[in-house]
Amino acid sequence: MTTPGLDCGPYLWNLVMTDGSPIDPSVFTLDDAANPQELFVFTSDPVKAKTYQFTIQVTLVEYPENPGATKDFSVLIQDLCETSMDIIPAIAPPNQTYKVRSPEITYDPHNEFTADLASDPSFDWYYECPWTYVSSITPTLATPDDTTIVYDPVSMSHTTYTDNVNLTGTYAVTVTLVRPSGTLSTISFSYTITIVDPCLIATITLNPSPIQDASYVLRDPS
Repeated sequence: MTTPGLDCGPYLWNLVMTDGSPIDPSVFTLDDAANPQELFVFTSDPVKAKTYQFTIQVTLVEYPENPGATKDFSVLIQDLCETSMDIIPAIAPPNQTYKVRSPEITYDPHNEFTADLASDPSFDWYYECPWTYVSSITPTLATPDDTTIVYDPVSMSHTTYTDNVNLTGTYAVTVTLVRPSGTLSTISFSYTITIVDPCLIATITLNPSPIQDASYVLRDPS
């Protein structure tokens, strides 16, 4: 620390926040407040996730007139619930078909998204993340038909009903993970719901004709 070959006695260390604010004791702990050698970090509070700027100060105990030295460093606390991309979407449900005017259908719910522990084994507490989910439909259904395909984020399932034959077509249904802050992630899965007009695909079956085969001679009375 000092000029090589010099023995100026023991050092006195001090750690402060660079901006002069007090060190947050709910996050940081020093091994020795009077002469810290180690800084311990622990928190489970997502509000504490940010960058903390510290300044380490060192002086010579036996030479208080020496100005010593300082060095700045930072500690970044990350909330993986907010930042991790090592997340596996739920398996998409099978593609569905709905016939106009059929009774309302609620499809099986999807599962929760999970962490990719092969990529980040430290994220084994992912199930504590208060993630939510939103659904989008493409093409978009305008009012009043926007209730044709409805997503329930609590049950994590979709329901379909319509009596409007003009809505026939295939709709891409996408479920996307929402971070605890409300930020929409890019992690999602998709499947399709196809709405069909049953009259267009109905099978028409003719009953046996009651009229027997016969012949007619030209100009005979009818």
